[in-house]
Amino acid sequence: MIIIALFFVLSIALAALAFRRTKRAERSVLPAETAEPNSIERMPFSIILCYIATGISTLFLLFLLLVFCFAADINGTMVVITFLFAALWFITIPVACLYLYSFVRSLFSNNRHSRKLLWLHTINMLLVCMLAVADVQTGQTCDADTMEAHYRQYGRDMQTLVNDIRHSLPDSTRLSVEFIRYGKVDRLFLKGRHSISYNREIDSIGVLETRRARAAGITPERLETLYRRLKAVGCRGIDIDNYSRNPAVLLFRRVSMGAYYFCLYDIPLTDNELKELTSDDAMIVLNRRVVLQYGGGAIGGQNFIGKEEFEQRHHRADKK
Repeated sequence: MIIIALFFVLSIALAALAFRRTKRAERSVLPAETAEPNSIERMPFSIILCYIATGISTLFLLFLLLVFCFAADINGTMVVITFLFAALWFITIPVACLYLYSFVRSLFSNNRHSRKLLWLHTINMLLVCMLAVADVQTGQTCDADTMEAHYRQYGRDMQTLVNDIRHSLPDSTRLSVEFIRYGKVDRLFLKGRHSISYNREIDSIGVLETRRARAAGITPERLETLYRRLKAVGCRGIDIDNYSRNPAVLLFRRVSMGAYYFCLYDIPLTDNELKELTSDDAMIVLNRRVVLQYGGGAIGGQNFIGKEEFEQRHHRADKK
């Protein structure tokens, strides 16, 4: 929130500067600006490049804002955008350099084009603020402190949800399901008397509407109910069975190619299990029934970032 506030203050400062320069120019028009003000032919090439880079940046920020507002799978879409951004480095890096040059030029130059560019940069800064707010609202960031605070608020409801699902499953059944925005099923795996496997990127949605799916208890109504209950506790998926000591795993958030999970144990962990989980760099033990887990993607680290600092703070708090 501090970063959002800083960007907002900066955008207000830029808007004030642009407004002041515009009003001053209206009172005293510079001689160089009176001759053929709309002539593109006489516009310096560097100014044209600045307009192009700034315009591309504005369109890109607007596109990102639309992604955050309407995309069904925000995280997946952002991974693709990041990959394309890196793959097209020979375009993105020059545009970024030109944008930086345009920004500096608009600050320290006071001609007609610099004032227009300054207004564009002000708009872009406001778009960045809106993107930052959307990022927070859609849960595209996560850490151990966020998960701990979330469990304190929704822990009881999460436990109730786990118990209800476990008791509703047929004997010797495992259910793993993940939803994306608007209640769409991203993947579903059911193992038991009737086994079903569905992946949104590979299979047709018709897989979930077959007679076999209905026989297994997979209906649109039940999926919608499950989605709403998961959403009510701030989660997007669950992996649970009713025949082992494995924890019920609630998918909390996906960030880039990684994912954050709540592991809820029905039976309290033993001392040996606590020791084993504590030594795992991807696990953070909250108590004998709740463990936070980070699952890294194919690229990047596999450890829970901030684990050591989080555990040190809790250790000091326990001593007080």
